[in-house]
Order: sequence, then structure tokens, then C-alpha cells
Amino acid sequence: YMNMVARRLAQEQVSFLETQVGQISERVMQARQAVLAYQNERNLVSPQGTAENVFGIINQLEGQLTTLNTQRGALLGYLNPQNSSVIEIDLQVASVKKQIARQQARLTSSERQTLNRAVEEFTRLQMNAEFAQDMYKTSLAALEKGRVDSVRTVKMVSVLQSPTQPQYPMEPRRIYNTAVFILATLMLAGIVSLLHTIIREHRD
Repeated sequence: YMNMVARRLAQEQVSFLETQVGQISERVMQARQAVLAYQNERNLVSPQGTAENVFGIINQLEGQLTTLNTQRGALLGYLNPQNSSVIEIDLQVASVKKQIARQQARLTSSERQTLNRAVEEFTRLQMNAEFAQDMYKTSLAALEKGRVDSVRTVKMVSVLQSPTQPQYPMEPRRIYNTAVFILATLMLAGIVSLLHTIIREHRD
């Protein structure tokens, strides 16, 4: 009976853990699919990497803008603002400023499709996927431990040896009881005989 109860409890525990593993595995798949769907929707493999590239472009453009402003200042030292060389520099400065504004708008603006928002949303989805993966690994370890513990539990209550038919009865011990009865009877007879002898001698 103990073996049956132990096996049932162990099986229920393992079944529960297997169910948990299955559910968490499904969560892992859903989290991964959410990441892939977001990447496909935005056409971005890594929003964080794209944002870093945009920052790099902005830095380069700002460097160009600084160089152009320096050149313009040098030209204005000996030319008037209407000079063609100064006007050409002004056009280049305006073009670079527009490019900088365009790249900055990709990062931060009131629109929903900005890279900053994409990075935040993608990071959240990726963290969910990583958390689900960690939970899956933990549940697998718990399942393996549960299986080992269930086997150990069953072994602890297993029957060491199957019962066998006794070769001779332990109780009642007939020979011993008979011998004790005979000895007791002889002792009682001896005592009675001794008392009878003592009484007869007193009478004489």
C-alpha cells in the first residue's frame, strides 16, 4: 500500500512539473515569435544597433558642420557674404543642418515610429523572451530533480523481500509448552508428596 501511495504521489509531482515545463515552453515560443514579428514589422534586426548607427551619422555630420562654419568664418575675413564662395559654404551648411535634423527626427520626435521608441519596445520584448528562456531552464532543472526525487522516494519504501510461507509456526510453541507443563506437574506432585510426608511424621 505504501508503495502504491508513494508511486502515485511521485507520478503526480512529475506530471505537474511536466505540465509546467510545457506551459513555460509555450511562453518561450510566444515571446520569440513576438520578437521576430516586431523585427519584421519595423524592418529592423536590431533597433539598438540602428540607433547607434544614427548617432554615429549625427556625430559625423556635426563634425562636417563645424568644419564648414570654420571655413565660412575664414572666408568672411576677406570676402563679403555675397561672395560666391561664401554662398556655396552657406548652402553646404544648410544641407548638413537638414541632414542632422532628419537623423535626429529618426531618434526622437512626436511620431510613434521613432528609433528611441523602437529600442524601448524591442528591449522589452527581448527581455520577456530572455526571462521566459530562463524560466524554461529552471523548470527543466526542477523537472529533472523531481524525477530523481520520485525514484528515490519509491526506492525508500520498496519491499526489501517478498513475504514467504514459514517452514514451521513460531506460535504456539507446543514442545516447549508441553515440557514446561510436565515439569510444573512433577514439581507440584513433589511438593504435595513432601507435605504429605511431613504431616504424617507429625502425627506419629
